[in-house]
Amino acid sequence: MRLSLLPCSCAILAVIATFGNAGTMTTMLVPSVRYADSTFSTILPFNVANEGSVYYGQPGVYQVDILFTATAGAGEKGWANTLFDAAIEFNSGGSNLNLDLLTGYSPNSGTLDINGASPGGVTPIYGTNIDAGTPGDLKGLLASIASATINTTANDTRNLLGTPQAPANAGYPSLIGSIFVNWNGLGGGFLVLNNQQLSFTTTANTFANTQTGAGAWLFFGITPEPTTFTLMGIAMLGGLGLVRRRG
Repeated sequence: MRLSLLPCSCAILAVIATFGNAGTMTTMLVPSVRYADSTFSTILPFNVANEGSVYYGQPGVYQVDILFTATAGAGEKGWANTLFDAAIEFNSGGSNLNLDLLTGYSPNSGTLDINGASPGGVTPIYGTNIDAGTPGDLKGLLASIASATINTTANDTRNLLGTPQAPANAGYPSLIGSIFVNWNGLGGGFLVLNNQQLSFTTTANTFANTQTGAGAWLFFGITPEPTTFTLMGIAMLGGLGLVRRRG
């Protein structure tokens, strides 16, 4: 399984909530691994800007994790589901940024033991976590839990997905799954999640109103600031000096 979580600051778009005490969900895209090519056999380092955008000149296949935080509203038990599309926008300057549709969607397949030390208590965190649209098109990505039938206990915290008390294999922010993009390191473009919908479960075990989410975005192709270029130049000069001394 190629899923991983690495600390990273990232750009976050606030969710637009409906009127009333509706819960909120903030979705984010975090680049976690850079592979040399689609064989996924070689992992390469990469650098991001403070807002999570990927610096220019770092070609490869990127694993991008879909994470979220959630806050339940008054009378709500917790996060229930979300649906969204993945797409590439503003692909310019010869960037050749594109979704890796061959690899497709890689859901978080983590499990948790809802019976503690007792055997037979292992169940997936998500009841549904799939590309629910046309197979492989990354449209209609759906993640949900059977929230109406779940009672929060010390061993089963699925209702608390998106919070610091979420199941350990989901983490905080909670991991939904990963998508992959190919990039030649040139130009610029946005990976976006759009057409998002979401809902929460009420304490009466019914679904609250469906809301429109703001989705998320991640930019590939940001140019390093002049200070970054300066530091890179100093590092290169130091390396050249080391080579000369060794020679």
